[in-house]
Amino acid sequence: MPLHVGVIANGYGLVIDHCVFFNCKIPVVFWKNDGSTGSRSAMRHSLVYGGYFCGVWTTQGTNGDDFDFHHNIIANTSTIWIREKGSQRRYKASDCMFVNYNKLAGYGNGPLSDSDATSTDFLEMKNIQTTGNIVIEKDQSKRNYLQLAEGSKGSELNAGLFKKRTL
Repeated sequence: MPLHVGVIANGYGLVIDHCVFFNCKIPVVFWKNDGSTGSRSAMRHSLVYGGYFCGVWTTQGTNGDDFDFHHNIIANTSTIWIREKGSQRRYKASDCMFVNYNKLAGYGNGPLSDSDATSTDFLEMKNIQTTGNIVIEKDQSKRNYLQLAEGSKGSELNAGLFKKRTL
């Protein structure tokens, strides 16, 4: 069955690390923190494949200066980054791969969100690959099922579940 939202949390210090979201409408929504402070929210070393609405969604309460976003792969997704309408927050993304998407950025404000592309001037991108294809392992008998296939582009980012190295 399709999954609407993988993770939605109200607060601060939400860390998405080494996760896999496969065919999920909205993998993660970083929600409001009501002015609280604490550890940084983060999304790092995660794989989003087939997000049929977006790859990540940030709201007004997600402070861009305290948001850690790196070594992620977002592929075969409608929109890479959704933010709340009217948001003035700025974010940084580094060492990621964004491929096979319709829009890099858009606004959202509930289940019937806008589908128009928006400017990406809120997003400072460093070392972001936007071309190429990734390959997902779809053989259920393989150890890396629903993760990057062996030798796929993006493997150097170590996105996906933690893996025990075999010799």
